[in-house]
Amino acid sequence: MTGLLAASENGRLEVVKVLLDKRADVNAGTDEGVTALMGAVAGGHKEIAELLLSKGAAVDAKAKDEYGGTALLLAAGERNRPMAALLLAAGRSGVTPLMEAVMAKDLEMTELLLNKGANPHSLATDEYSKINVLTLACQEGLVDAVKLLLKHGADPNGLPEAYGMPLVAAAESGHLELVSLLLEKGADVNARADLSAAQGLGPGEKTATPLDAACTGGRAEVVKLLLEKGAATSTRKSPKK
Repeated sequence: MTGLLAASENGRLEVVKVLLDKRADVNAGTDEGVTALMGAVAGGHKEIAELLLSKGAAVDAKAKDEYGGTALLLAAGERNRPMAALLLAAGRSGVTPLMEAVMAKDLEMTELLLNKGANPHSLATDEYSKINVLTLACQEGLVDAVKLLLKHGADPNGLPEAYGMPLVAAAESGHLELVSLLLEKGADVNARADLSAAQGLGPGEKTATPLDAACTGGRAEVVKLLLEKGAATSTRKSPKK
């Protein structure tokens, strides 16, 4: 862990200022790819995040885990709307306007954009992550947004070229209602999501089924539902990390 990351994560604003004044690398990361900006977001320290952004912190830096999380996705996961708004305003997040509306939980704007022709299969413009808007909504448990996207034609299985998969995201996050809804709408209970890109692997080298994801997340009720719906307990193993 870098000193700047430690100070940012623990809310030590004055220390962060000193380090930045001494030309600490604002985008230096750990071996896992965690940056000072991610630390500030995780700790909920908005003033520090603002300072880091003003010094050139990269909004689109990706952690080197299987999900390739960014500061923006971390803020969304923490339900920290002010922080998410700050990162979106930085203008380097790679998300589409539809994704912004979904993440802000602005259903009126989400529906307006969809009614005006926004693509319900919208992908992040960042070539590295390419997360699908439906997958993002499922990851965050946004039931009403998911229903809107499905109503406007979003494929419950996501897109082949996208990172992850809606059902896998909902299962891993433990959103039972969304898992049930996606299955009802035709999501493949045994489909494999390709999670390779986040680790810099080739296509298909790191995959997961909805059942894999639910087991990894410790989501017992989701595991029960998936098994009831025909999830296979014996599938080929994903290659090691």
